[in-house]
Amino acid sequence: MTKTSKGTPFWNKPGKDISPGDVFPGVTLPFLIPPVNTLMKIGFNVPKQYTQREIRELHPVDPAQPAKELTDTKGADVASRARSSLAVFLTWGSDVDADLTALADGRKPGGRVWLAAPVNDLAQLQDEKKHVREDGTRLSDRDVVQMNANHNRFYLPPFPSDPAGHLGRYIDFKKIAPVGVQVFIDGKSSRIAGLTEDALNDFFHHLCWHFTRAEIFFHPVRCIHCGELTPLDITFEGQKIEDDPL
Repeated sequence: MTKTSKGTPFWNKPGKDISPGDVFPGVTLPFLIPPVNTLMKIGFNVPKQYTQREIRELHPVDPAQPAKELTDTKGADVASRARSSLAVFLTWGSDVDADLTALADGRKPGGRVWLAAPVNDLAQLQDEKKHVREDGTRLSDRDVVQMNANHNRFYLPPFPSDPAGHLGRYIDFKKIAPVGVQVFIDGKSSRIAGLTEDALNDFFHHLCWHFTRAEIFFHPVRCIHCGELTPLDITFEGQKIEDDPL
């Protein structure tokens, strides 16, 4: 599957605006694994001859009585696990525009965040044919993702710049994370690719299927009244994309 479900080009050149589906390199995405520890400043000064760095102490979080800093709207610094990888941008364009307008008016980024999901190489998944379909066909994890038959993962075909034989990649929707807006603003010029309008529609269908498990986002379903199959080509309006395929 090197094209969209309609057989049209998948990859777009990055547009002038940051948009859903844009692929950014080297985005560090956090994910918390219990137990959670806050990072609190120590209560004394360390002589400069020992270190020039700020020292913090780890304080375990008690879920029953979280520290005041954690319940504050600004939140608190915590020790988190993170991974740097390719990432696909998720935040809707109107939300991006609203934040950029606020920043242009002189407001600071502060706690403003946009959403992204990590992108992994398909080759990292097992190629063992362990899934058996009703007709007896055996599929590997790679096959299932390439068919977009896994609601947690959306297949991305190889970039035009990838070497021959590259298997492509996939978005892991289970690890969607908030990231400070400045990361994307600073990385705007380094975007690798965007999605064409049809690819973006496939992407949104899969994202809705991931969150809702609604069958209509995966395959046509029959109307309970007339028995006719409902069309699958629902178009998500409002996100303006000008196709300029890579």
